[in-house]
Amino acid sequence: MAEYRHESFWPKFKEFAEAGKYKEIEEEIFAREDKKEQIALLRFTVRGLMFRDWANKSLQPIIRLGDLAIETALQISETDEANIICYNMSANLAGCWNDGFQRSPEHFIKGLQYAERALEFRRQLNKGPIPFSMAYWAKGAHLFFLNDYKSAEENFNLSLKSAIEAAGTANQSTNITKEAPFYVLIAYGYLALAQIAASRPEGKKIFDQVITSLEEMKSVSEDAKADAEIGLDQLRYVHSQLKQTSV
Repeated sequence: MAEYRHESFWPKFKEFAEAGKYKEIEEEIFAREDKKEQIALLRFTVRGLMFRDWANKSLQPIIRLGDLAIETALQISETDEANIICYNMSANLAGCWNDGFQRSPEHFIKGLQYAERALEFRRQLNKGPIPFSMAYWAKGAHLFFLNDYKSAEENFNLSLKSAIEAAGTANQSTNITKEAPFYVLIAYGYLALAQIAASRPEGKKIFDQVITSLEEMKSVSEDAKADAEIGLDQLRYVHSQLKQTSV
């Protein structure tokens, strides 16, 4: 997809969002004639609303704009765009982010639907193991936050299987060590969380190994450090949520 310069839209869209004028954002976006630019501007706005500061934060406009981006992409047969947006939207709605948004079971159900669509698109597009690892993680995450720990574990296992396949092909470690790729470690971590949630004793041992490996991964390189910090933030936050619910 072509590159567009959309930063100038943000101040106005932020103002609209803070005032709850979500329809005005849509009208501005669909005033652009090029469908591909509409998709790009929708994606830009979703990212802005997800990751930038704004008052009265709500997932409502993010979901609406994400759905419009998927719908518009499919109108012009941009299947891979729809695939990517479905995954991103599923990830956005997952309960693993300490980002100030209030998430409910309805959000997790919607996120599960996005993940299932992403998996179907990835099958159609014959994607490789890493995209499948990511999509199975997203599906597992929403099942996890819907308290279906058995199904969550099944999908985290599928995520891990795909991550191990990719690591093996690249001659990378598939064990829980600092040398393993991020996707392998994060898959092991979420698998362990599902086991802990289901009161499975092996979960804590695996979880502790993953945390140790991610901490050690920080010393490998700057890129590895950035990945490790993302993984640690997620896993520790989800683990803290589990501890709160068990009190």
